[in-house]
Parts: sequence; C-alpha cells; structure tokens
Amino acid sequence: MLLLGGGAAWARIPMRLDQSQWTAYQKVNAAFREQTPKSIARFRYCLSKTTGLDARAMAKCFGNTADRELTATENLSAQLHKFERKTAGPCNSSLTGYQYELRGWQSVITGVQRSVHRVGNAATIVTQARLAALVYPKVAKSAAAFAAACKPKS
Repeated sequence: MLLLGGGAAWARIPMRLDQSQWTAYQKVNAAFREQTPKSIARFRYCLSKTTGLDARAMAKCFGNTADRELTATENLSAQLHKFERKTAGPCNSSLTGYQYELRGWQSVITGVQRSVHRVGNAATIVTQARLAALVYPKVAKSAAAFAAACKPKS
C-alpha cells in the first residue's frame, strides 16, 4: 500500500517543464551559449598568441574572460537547480546528466580563473584552458538531451 501511495505521488510529477520554466531556462541558457563560444575562442587565441610560456602575458590576454564564463555557468546551474524534483522520467534523467556535466565545466572554468588571476604557472593556465575545450562538448551534448526531453510540447 505504501508503494502505491508513492507511485501515485510520482504520477503527478510532470514529464516535461512547463512553459514558464522553459522560458526561464532559455534566458540563462542564451546568455551561457553567447558567452561560452567566446570564452573558448579567447582561450585558444591566448594559448596560440602567447605560446604558453609567459604566464603574465597569458593572464593579460585572458583578462576577465573566465570571470564572465563562470558567471554565465553559475547562472545556468542555479536555474537548473530550480528544476530538481520537478519533473519525472527522461526529463529528470537528462537534467541530472546535464547538471553533472555542467559541474565538471564549472570546475574547469574555476581552474582557468584561478590560474589566470594568480598568474603563477604558465603550464597550469595552458592545462586548464585546453581542458575547457575538451569538456565543453560534453556540456553541449547534455544540453541537447535536456532540451529534447524537457521542452514543453507545443
């Protein structure tokens, strides 16, 4: 009987986001999608321009790119957090996967930010910036899965 009660509660959880949730997601995701390609392009440019040897030159080239990227990432992560336990089925599963990949991305960007602002070691900046280019495709893939599973039906 207890199992049936739990099942009935689960059945009331929607399988997709509603339109207002989707609109809120689209807003922060648009900011993320606008900033992130610029960030990755800047990371690549700075790595090639400075040849990865001069940490100060790299830090100057990177400027506040990692800060802007981290803000966009944190805003997206906060919005996704609001959807936890609000959907069921594939939407919920894709949300969990998306959050996992986004946490990995946020960790990498935090590493870039710290290495740039502390201007300690050029090798650390290079490693973190290259890692960002490798991790981002996983975020993009999980974002696409989330959209397919959670976008409200028209």
